[in-house]
Amino acid sequence: MTKHERSIVFTLVTSVCNIFLTLIIELLLIVCLGLLFKFVPSAANAIPTQVALPFILFAGLVVSLMLFVRFAAWIIRTFHLEDKLEEKVVRRYIKEDL
Repeated sequence: MTKHERSIVFTLVTSVCNIFLTLIIELLLIVCLGLLFKFVPSAANAIPTQVALPFILFAGLVVSLMLFVRFAAWIIRTFHLEDKLEEKVVRRYIKEDL
């Protein structure tokens, strides 16, 4: 395989992993929100839920993005993929000089 083909496969695999990571984090945050509303009965009506849910979803996206970039950089460093992937792909996840 060429560097370009490996970079495409790496990008596809990491994109699928990012989707799963985002779903897991979103579900955990929604469960935490549900537990909060269970233990605080005054906040369990529809208005606080409708107000909190967009913020929870946005926070989940931001957290998953930050974790994913660190995870991808860790994968590249751990498996020594710097020389096996295109430089553009490596620079996307690792900000140091190569």
